[in-house]
Amino acid sequence: DNRRENLREATSLQNNRNRIKQKGLNSSIYKGVTWHIRNKKWEAKIRFNGIRKYIGSYDDELSAAQAYDRYARFHFGEFGRYNFPKEGEMSALEKGMVIL
Repeated sequence: DNRRENLREATSLQNNRNRIKQKGLNSSIYKGVTWHIRNKKWEAKIRFNGIRKYIGSYDDELSAAQAYDRYARFHFGEFGRYNFPKEGEMSALEKGMVIL
């Protein structure tokens, strides 16, 4: 909702950090998580300031998503979208957001 009292100041970079989960091949339902076919494991990765950082490989999708959220909270703070949002945070699965 774009009412003035709900808006916050943000740079373009900060605003782009709150994008929803993008769908793709080998994708998980969670943001930042993909299936690695060769290793047969779930991988967590994050992109920060244009650089993709490998977080780790996990046996289950849930662990990879939790690892993504830990890194995202550290790097993005209030501007992030999370797989498991805490009170006041945005969900990576929320609909209605435009992906640029």
